[in-house]
Amino acid sequence: MLATLSDGIVEGPQWVFEEKYDGIRALATRQGGRPVRLWSRMLQELTAGFPETVAAVGALPDGTLILDGELVSLDKKGVSRFQLLQRRGATGAAAPRYAV
Repeated sequence: MLATLSDGIVEGPQWVFEEKYDGIRALATRQGGRPVRLWSRMLQELTAGFPETVAAVGALPDGTLILDGELVSLDKKGVSRFQLLQRRGATGAAAPRYAV
């Protein structure tokens, strides 16, 4: 599901808002005893670039699963910055943080 532009803010108790992270939308998949794999929303494999995330998902209880989330790198103020994520992918420098 992709965000869409709106002219105004919706109101009412039926609406919930959450922060928009500036990162890479990803699916983590594990089928039976097979290894965890990460995929972009365009079905590009991301597994090799995020070994810590693969290990964290692999540590979950056994079973088949699909997790939908955002891979992000946060700056010193806790704001997601896509540029940091790109550098992390190239250098492996940024430590991962997880939110579920």
